[in-house]
Order: sequence, then structure tokens, then C-alpha cells
Amino acid sequence: MSKPTAQDVLRKIEAIRPQITVLTLSSTSFQGASPEQGLAIHNAALVIKKAVDLITPDVVNVQRPVAVPDAKQILKVLKDIQLDVNTTSKELISKKGLFDKIPAANLTALIRQDIKEVHTAFNSLADALVDAAPTEIVEEAKTTRKEYDETIKKALAVYQ
Repeated sequence: MSKPTAQDVLRKIEAIRPQITVLTLSSTSFQGASPEQGLAIHNAALVIKKAVDLITPDVVNVQRPVAVPDAKQILKVLKDIQLDVNTTSKELISKKGLFDKIPAANLTALIRQDIKEVHTAFNSLADALVDAAPTEIVEEAKTTRKEYDETIKKALAVYQ
């Protein structure tokens, strides 16, 4: 069985962008009106976690060396995803009180769990990407990973 190429990895990462958009839109539209809205956020997070968990082994096993242009393409897509992650994190932070007001569904605990699990999945992916990155972009990849980590840690702090 052949190893995945950088282009294979890029296609898979690009394929999760619509799922991340669904999570962003679900968090943006959440107004605390019903547990179903909160569960939509939860379900979107589960889909993303599963997708990231499926991509990570491909990144670990990607054909090396990864060409700089391919690595730059992957990094660009990840930076675009980071913008949605920033928006989603801000929305989740600003709407924690709304989640708290629906105690029967225990949405706050569910969202906390989702943030942790998606964070863990993305950290594993990011570590694999940094490890596979050509030396020319390792520092930029590490910076992007750090920015993602800091964004999620802010949301985690609010949901603790």
C-alpha cells in the first residue's frame, strides 16, 4: 500500500472545511432558544473530530520529503480554517451563559467536552503536520499551531 501524498492530505483537509463552516454557523446562530440548537453544535463538533482523527494517520505517514509548495498550500488552508476556529471560539465564549440557561440538556458540559476533544484531535493533527513540514516552513507551522492552541485555551478557560 502506498503512502499518502501531500496532495492527498491537502484534499482531505480541504474536505473538512464545509464541516467547520457548519460548526461556525451553528455556533453563530445559537440563541439559547432550544436544546436542539446546542445539540447541532455538538453534532457538528463530533463530525469534525472524527474527520480530523481520520486525516491524522495520513499526515503521520505522508510521503517525505514534503515539497515546500505543497506544504505552503496545506498551511494556507489551515490558516483559513483558523479564521473559522477563531469565530467559533468567540461565539462559544460569548454564549456560555445561554448554554447555562438550558440546564436540562446539560449543554455546557457537552460543549466543554466537545472543545476538549476537538482540541486534542487538532493538536495531534498539528503535531503531525509540523513533524512532516519541510524545514523552510516549520517555524510558520509552529506559529500557526500556537495561535490555534491559544484560541482554544481561551474557550476552555471559560468552560472550566
